[in-house]
Amino acid sequence: MITVTLFGKPSYPFHYLKSVVKDKLEKAKVHYKIIEKTELSDFMNQNIDQIPALQFENQIMYLDKTHSKSSIQRMTKTILKNENFGKMTKIISPVDYSENSKNAFEYAFELGQDLGAVNKLIHVYRPSATAIDEHVSVYVEMEKAENRKFKKYVSSIFQDKTTKLGKDQILDSEFLIGLPGDTIIEYSNAPNHLIVMGTKGNTGIAKRWFGSVSTKVAKSAQCPVLVVPPQAKYSGIENILYLADELDLDGGIVEIVKKTFKEKRPNIHAVHIDDGEYYDFEKLKSVWSKFYSSEKLKYQLLKDISTAALEEYIEKNSIGLIVLNRRQRSFMENIFHESMTKKLVLHSKTPLLIYHANDQK
Repeated sequence: MITVTLFGKPSYPFHYLKSVVKDKLEKAKVHYKIIEKTELSDFMNQNIDQIPALQFENQIMYLDKTHSKSSIQRMTKTILKNENFGKMTKIISPVDYSENSKNAFEYAFELGQDLGAVNKLIHVYRPSATAIDEHVSVYVEMEKAENRKFKKYVSSIFQDKTTKLGKDQILDSEFLIGLPGDTIIEYSNAPNHLIVMGTKGNTGIAKRWFGSVSTKVAKSAQCPVLVVPPQAKYSGIENILYLADELDLDGGIVEIVKKTFKEKRPNIHAVHIDDGEYYDFEKLKSVWSKFYSSEKLKYQLLKDISTAALEEYIEKNSIGLIVLNRRQRSFMENIFHESMTKKLVLHSKTPLLIYHANDQK
């Protein structure tokens, strides 16, 4: 349990600060205790310069009455960051300074507004062989230079975002060192994480969806990974297309949607590509309807296995997200062998959410 101490006299700013702090901590499901100190002697003992003020750990923070919203955001972020943001959804956006990674962060930020999430921008610095071979002082200076570059980038990206934050949304960033793919996977290996990554948009089926780092992350990350194609823009997700293929794994998608989108409840379209084998939609309906509103569940068998038929369904039903289960067997073989390629739409404006069967647990 954490302790937050508030200093001040009963007033609107004091009660507003208290109510916002309580609301943020409760929504993040952080166990807390708030102590109120309203006597002059309490202020003097802690060298409080102005009220209202907040003390957390050994840090005193003051409410800027002319910019109360931003100052309270800083206070609550300081508290929640110390608790790793509790059980808030953490949207991790790795950036490599490319336009595609910047676009993916813009998408993630808009999604974070809807979810009341923590948007965390990260950059993984991979020291070059030359830097490692150089003298230690040279290596340290190169690392510091990269860190400064990242901070400058974050400042430019966040500059116009602080006034657009959703009610419970928080912005954060972190500079990391290591191999990008491995570091991102390890960093996100915790509950309530969602990785949002851009693609390189190169030619070829695999490269059209994934860059090499994105491929590694999508293949091995234990949390869901949202891959955002170039030019994709977030405008709310009202319809999700799920490629239903294996009944024993397909039942868990509704839990993934509920966990990811919280109180948002998009329509889920279960689409099965006819491969000649019987698919029991009635069994899937009986499972899904226990956990999700039946009126928001759609079922479709596509006889035409061409990508054109799937693209037509996406366009006709305003699909904003394609969801794919990574399966337990080899992910890359599962996606990119010929039959799956026919099922997977490489649609330039439709993001792809990849989840592991164990994500639902």
